[in-house]
Amino acid sequence: MYHIHHEHALAVLRSQPFTAGELSLIEAAAACLPWEELSPMIDRLQHPATAEEGKNAAYALIAGQDETHHGLAGLCVFAAAMYGTAVRLHASGIPRQVLYDTFCCLHRMTREYELEFGRPGFDCGFWIWRQSSGRLVRLGTLEFEYLCGLEPAEGESTGLGTDTPVLSVHIPMGADLSREALDDSYRQARAFYRQHPIMCLRDGMPPRAIVCESWLLSPTLRTLLGQDSGIRRFAGDFDLCHSETESRGCFHFLFRVSEDTSPADLPERSSLQRAVKAYLLAGGGIGSGTGLLRTSNDTACT
Repeated sequence: MYHIHHEHALAVLRSQPFTAGELSLIEAAAACLPWEELSPMIDRLQHPATAEEGKNAAYALIAGQDETHHGLAGLCVFAAAMYGTAVRLHASGIPRQVLYDTFCCLHRMTREYELEFGRPGFDCGFWIWRQSSGRLVRLGTLEFEYLCGLEPAEGESTGLGTDTPVLSVHIPMGADLSREALDDSYRQARAFYRQHPIMCLRDGMPPRAIVCESWLLSPTLRTLLGQDSGIRRFAGDFDLCHSETESRGCFHFLFRVSEDTSPADLPERSSLQRAVKAYLLAGGGIGSGTGLLRTSNDTACT
């Protein structure tokens, strides 16, 4: 007889567009988990204040199963937590579509794993506790993470300080970066956090700005992009506050390889990959940028 968390996990995963073959692998991973022992950790994964702790405890418990199933055991644990979070948040008025769009990150990240390693799997547990707890939601083409304040370096570079609640925007794989889609996401963010103070984790205080820290905001990358590039369009919405050329985020997000890969071994499947690879081979670095969404675009600001 299945444990209730086992049933909840499969309900969430079967609602997403996994293939029959993928679901077979997921179901095998779910069947091997100690669901009763995981119950208190799954409960913690449903709340922003305890989710990271719950993640760490869950992975310590299921390390062997997770390795055997290429990360799909952890995927099942997060899916079980998402079921509980969906029940809690929908009862508070959060639309089902927002919850579904947010939790489909499980399917997307399994696809990303397959692109990199050639088989279904999951290795984003370090990140996904944000979605499982409701700290991060997808609104249209973009994801928004509510932060009660910024780290000192970001607070200084943006001029917002460390005591200002903000939204940190994230760009999912395959996001539509057309002007219409971006503007729609910003509009949705403004409406969502004003209408649903339960999602504003600092005593219901709405976010005051939208910030982004990403390789997509690298000023070097901008020189390699065409005028009609969606990435260039997105980056152009932000006033750059800080940049660096040392980080290798583009290795994972653009090339789908580990960050220690030699530039000579990077794939060349797209014009952007070819341009970035050539730049790296010439000794340059892409790095990242931190930016503040311009006031004219910043529909999250009050």
